[in-house]
Amino acid sequence: MIVRLNLGGAIVGLPFAFYHLGIPMGTIILIFIAFLCYKSCQMYLSLKELCPGRLTSLYGFGYMLMGRKSVFIISFVELFHYVCLIMIEIIVFSEVS
Repeated sequence: MIVRLNLGGAIVGLPFAFYHLGIPMGTIILIFIAFLCYKSCQMYLSLKELCPGRLTSLYGFGYMLMGRKSVFIISFVELFHYVCLIMIEIIVFSEVS
């Protein structure tokens, strides 16, 4: 479901963003976001190599580095992310209908 929601938000949101930003600014922002995704993946993989044990989830990394409160912080960030994706789909589909 997570991948489906992310891809759905991107497929629906990208044309909407390009419509409002224009092709040049939309392309610049898209490249910037791709760069941020690339850097975050690099950081995640380097952290995975530095941590002892077989931690594979963000929750495990957070718990090991910051304690119990990190689990709640990560959960809140993910909840906020998914609520925003749902809002994007609602905004786009309300303007299309």
